[in-house]
Order: sequence, then C-alpha cells, then structure tokens
Amino acid sequence: MKTKRKIIAMVLVALFAFALVPYATINANPTTATPSANTIILDGETVTPTAFLIGGNNFFMLRDIAYLLNGTTAQFDVTWDGERGAINLITGQAYIGDGLSAPRTEQTTATPSTAIVYVDGIRANLRAYLLDLSTNLTKSP
Repeated sequence: MKTKRKIIAMVLVALFAFALVPYATINANPTTATPSANTIILDGETVTPTAFLIGGNNFFMLRDIAYLLNGTTAQFDVTWDGERGAINLITGQAYIGDGLSAPRTEQTTATPSTAIVYVDGIRANLRAYLLDLSTNLTKSP
C-alpha cells in the first residue's frame, strides 16, 4: 500500500512540475501571424481591433482589449514588471495607455511569449505571442 501511495505522490509531483513550465518553453518556435478581419460587437457597436490568426486561432492585442473595455465594469489595466518578466492585469482599474493599435495588413512573425501573466496577482495560464511589428514577411492579398 505504501508503494502505491509513493507512486501516486511521484506522479502528482511530476504533473505539478510540468504544469509550472510555461507553454512558451515547450513550443518556442516562431510562426506566422496573419492579420484577421474579425470584428467585436461591444455594447451593440461593431469595433475592429487589431487581430491576428496564429495557428488557427484569433489573437487580439491585449492593450487594444483593455482600451475597448475602459470605462466598463470589465475594465482592466495592463502593466509590465521588468524584474519578474511579467504582464500584470489589474481588474477594475482604468486602462492608462494609448488608443487602438494601427490596423495591420501584412503578415509578421509571432514568437510564443515567455512572459508570465498575472491577473490581480494570481498567475494565469494564457497563451500569448510577441509580434514583430517592425518587419513584414509578405503582404496579404
């Protein structure tokens, strides 16, 4: 019976350790991000934040979403913690930042982010990408 408990404990420790490894360290290969023309309806109004199709999923710019939700009950601020290499999302706080990102029409490189994301101080398990917005791979049709 002790051996069975020991094996279960070792499996749980291994699973817990694996869960602590960020997604980006498992799959850190750059990929292509293609601009997406998806829109969002917010309070009955259609808005078009910058969005990219990456690996079959739509990704929006985090600061764009914070900007769009500013002044609503879902508002949140976005800050960067350089010491921890972390993105902090603080719910209920007004977003202090620029407006919407400039629309993009060109493909670019997306690299999985190694930054940890915290929501109100609690680590969140999110998949995020860093986009190279300074260069273009190819122009979209």
